[in-house]
Amino acid sequence: MTEPTTDMGPSRPRRWHIYAPTIAIVIAVAIYAVYWTAVSREIRAALERFEASPERGLVVGWHKLSIGGFPYRIEARSEGLRNTLGVPQKAMMIHTAFNWKVARDPETQALRRRMLLLLALNLAGFVLLWGALWMTGSPVNISNGAA
Repeated sequence: MTEPTTDMGPSRPRRWHIYAPTIAIVIAVAIYAVYWTAVSREIRAALERFEASPERGLVVGWHKLSIGGFPYRIEARSEGLRNTLGVPQKAMMIHTAFNWKVARDPETQALRRRMLLLLALNLAGFVLLWGALWMTGSPVNISNGAA
Protein backbone atom coordinates (compact mmCIF):
# COMPACT_ATOMS: atom_id res chain seq x y z
CA MET A 1 0.00 0.00 0.00
CA THR A 2 1.21 3.42 -0.79
CA GLU A 3 1.10 6.25 1.62
CA PRO A 4 -0.37 9.55 0.57
CA THR A 5 2.25 12.16 -0.15
CA THR A 6 2.03 15.71 0.96
CA ASP A 7 4.76 16.86 -1.36
CA MET A 8 3.28 19.42 -3.73
CA GLY A 9 6.37 19.67 -5.85
CA PRO A 10 9.43 21.85 -5.49
CA SER A 11 8.94 24.72 -3.06
CA ARG A 12 9.18 28.26 -4.39
CA PRO A 13 12.08 30.19 -3.01
CA ARG A 14 11.22 33.08 -0.72
CA ARG A 15 12.51 36.39 -2.02
CA TRP A 16 11.75 38.72 0.86
CA HIS A 17 15.46 39.31 1.35
CA ILE A 18 15.43 40.96 -2.08
CA TYR A 19 12.15 42.88 -1.79
CA ALA A 20 12.49 44.11 1.80
CA PRO A 21 15.38 46.58 1.23
CA THR A 22 13.68 47.99 -1.88
CA ILE A 23 10.41 48.48 -0.03
CA ALA A 24 12.26 50.07 2.91
CA ILE A 25 14.03 52.54 0.59
CA VAL A 26 10.77 53.47 -1.16
CA ILE A 27 9.08 54.04 2.22
CA ALA A 28 12.05 56.16 3.45
CA VAL A 29 11.94 58.31 0.29
CA ALA A 30 8.18 58.79 0.65
CA ILE A 31 8.56 59.81 4.31
CA TYR A 32 11.32 62.29 3.41
CA ALA A 33 9.20 63.78 0.61
CA VAL A 34 6.29 64.31 3.02
CA TYR A 35 8.69 65.83 5.60
CA TRP A 36 10.26 68.16 2.99
CA THR A 37 6.81 69.30 1.84
CA ALA A 38 5.70 70.01 5.42
CA VAL A 39 8.87 72.02 6.18
CA SER A 40 8.59 74.00 2.92
CA ARG A 41 4.97 74.90 3.77
CA GLU A 42 6.07 76.02 7.23
CA ILE A 43 8.79 78.21 5.70
CA ARG A 44 6.29 79.74 3.29
CA ALA A 45 3.94 80.48 6.19
CA ALA A 46 6.80 82.04 8.19
CA LEU A 47 7.73 84.25 5.23
CA GLU A 48 4.12 85.34 4.81
CA ARG A 49 3.92 86.16 8.54
CA PHE A 50 7.15 88.17 8.20
CA GLU A 51 5.68 90.10 5.27
CA ALA A 52 2.50 90.82 7.21
CA SER A 53 4.30 92.21 10.29
CA PRO A 54 6.58 95.14 9.42
CA GLU A 55 9.19 95.59 12.10
CA ARG A 56 11.54 98.56 12.51
CA GLY A 57 10.15 100.22 9.40
CA LEU A 58 11.10 97.42 7.00
CA VAL A 59 8.32 96.48 4.62
CA VAL A 60 9.01 93.64 2.23
CA GLY A 61 7.00 91.93 -0.43
CA TRP A 62 7.36 89.69 -3.43
CA HIS A 63 5.67 88.52 -6.56
CA LYS A 64 5.32 84.81 -7.36
CA LEU A 65 6.98 83.35 -4.26
CA SER A 66 8.05 79.78 -4.90
CA ILE A 67 9.68 77.22 -2.65
CA GLY A 68 12.08 74.84 -4.35
CA GLY A 69 15.31 72.92 -3.98
CA PHE A 70 13.96 69.42 -3.45
CA PRO A 71 15.56 67.08 -2.35
CA TYR A 72 18.74 68.66 -0.96
CA ARG A 73 17.71 72.11 0.29
CA ILE A 74 14.77 74.41 0.74
CA GLU A 75 14.95 77.65 -1.23
CA ALA A 76 12.53 80.53 -1.33
CA ARG A 77 12.61 82.23 -4.73
CA SER A 78 10.84 85.33 -5.95
CA GLU A 79 10.89 87.25 -9.18
CA GLY A 80 9.93 90.62 -7.76
CA LEU A 81 11.41 91.12 -4.31
CA ARG A 82 10.88 94.67 -3.08
CA ASN A 83 11.67 96.72 -0.01
CA THR A 84 10.60 100.21 0.93
CA LEU A 85 13.76 101.48 2.60
CA GLY A 86 15.37 102.26 -0.73
CA VAL A 87 18.48 100.24 0.12
CA PRO A 88 19.89 98.69 -3.04
CA GLN A 89 18.96 95.02 -3.24
CA LYS A 90 22.39 94.29 -4.64
CA ALA A 91 24.40 96.32 -2.16
CA MET A 92 27.37 97.12 -4.36
CA MET A 93 29.93 99.04 -2.36
CA ILE A 94 31.36 101.11 -5.23
CA HIS A 95 27.91 102.23 -6.38
CA THR A 96 26.94 103.13 -2.84
CA ALA A 97 30.21 104.89 -2.02
CA PHE A 98 30.01 107.13 -5.09
CA ASN A 99 26.23 107.58 -4.78
CA TRP A 100 25.71 106.12 -8.25
CA LYS A 101 22.34 104.44 -8.96
CA VAL A 102 21.40 104.69 -5.26
CA ALA A 103 18.11 105.99 -3.93
CA ARG A 104 18.26 109.59 -2.74
CA ASP A 105 15.84 109.24 0.17
CA PRO A 106 17.09 110.20 3.68
CA GLU A 107 17.27 106.63 5.05
CA THR A 108 19.44 105.39 2.20
CA GLN A 109 21.71 108.41 2.40
CA ALA A 110 22.08 107.90 6.18
CA LEU A 111 23.05 104.26 5.57
CA ARG A 112 25.50 105.40 2.88
CA ARG A 113 27.12 107.96 5.24
CA ARG A 114 27.45 105.30 7.96
CA MET A 115 29.09 102.89 5.52
CA LEU A 116 31.54 105.58 4.39
CA LEU A 117 32.38 106.41 8.02
CA LEU A 118 33.13 102.74 8.77
CA LEU A 119 35.31 102.48 5.64
CA ALA A 120 37.20 105.63 6.68
CA LEU A 121 37.74 104.23 10.19
CA ASN A 122 39.14 101.01 8.71
CA LEU A 123 41.49 102.97 6.48
CA ALA A 124 42.59 105.17 9.43
CA GLY A 125 43.27 102.03 11.48
CA PHE A 126 45.57 100.65 8.79
CA VAL A 127 47.39 103.99 8.49
CA LEU A 128 47.90 104.10 12.28
CA LEU A 129 49.16 100.51 12.28
CA TRP A 130 51.63 101.28 9.49
CA GLY A 131 52.76 104.44 11.31
CA ALA A 132 53.26 102.57 14.59
CA LEU A 133 55.28 99.87 12.86
CA TRP A 134 57.39 102.49 11.10
CA MET A 135 58.03 104.53 14.27
CA THR A 136 58.97 101.55 16.42
CA GLY A 137 61.45 100.31 13.86
CA SER A 138 59.86 96.92 13.52
CA PRO A 139 61.98 94.11 12.06
CA VAL A 140 60.07 94.34 8.78
CA ASN A 141 61.56 96.76 6.29
CA ILE A 142 58.42 98.41 5.01
CA SER A 143 60.03 99.94 1.91
CA ASN A 144 60.96 96.66 0.24
CA GLY A 145 59.18 94.06 2.39
CA ALA A 146 62.37 92.21 3.41
CA ALA A 147 62.85 91.02 6.97
